[in-house]
Amino acid sequence: MSPLQISPQETLTFSVHQSNSESLPQAIKMTNNRDVQVAYKVKTTAPEHYRVKPTVGLIEPGQEVEVSVQLTPGSAVTASRDRFLVQCVPITAPFKGDITEYWRSVEQGKVTEHRLRCKVIMNGSPIEEKVDHLMNSSMHAAVQAAPNVADRLLAIENKLKSIEQKAEATHRQTRNTLLYHTDIFSGVISVHFIPAVSRVQLTTRVHSYRRTCCPV
Repeated sequence: MSPLQISPQETLTFSVHQSNSESLPQAIKMTNNRDVQVAYKVKTTAPEHYRVKPTVGLIEPGQEVEVSVQLTPGSAVTASRDRFLVQCVPITAPFKGDITEYWRSVEQGKVTEHRLRCKVIMNGSPIEEKVDHLMNSSMHAAVQAAPNVADRLLAIENKLKSIEQKAEATHRQTRNTLLYHTDIFSGVISVHFIPAVSRVQLTTRVHSYRRTCCPV
């Protein structure tokens, strides 16, 4: 049997107005049912998501203590995954020292543990329902927008094909009008496809080129 009566017993519920807002402070209430002092410690699986004060303390016989717990901004959506752990241990001899130091030397076999789940209410409904509704609405909108996206992609694809065809036509036209150059005796003779140079004319031009470049 736990030396402390803890409230709430199962679920710590936070209330927020928006998913990125902080909650109002909630309380974990602990009442000492023993006739001796009881040391307690409060832990959480996500310490960066909560402000917990105090995290450790000492409860006198018959005394009730409240630990303030507040959800930090931006932590509401994932809070349902978080857990709290309340540890307590009776102290048989009167204790007046540093309770934090005391917990460092406590034997784990003497510690009683109590676990709490977390729940977030946003505007009267569990935040999970709000998130599910938002996701379903987003998916529905995406499905409705899909045909428009497909049409736009098809138009882009057709445009790219048109650009490729024009580029290929330009390439063929340019290739048919290129001038090919041939090195002859370290000189360059330009040979045009249109009009074609006859073999006799080409021979005459070669001999003329030799006389000009290589006189005897």
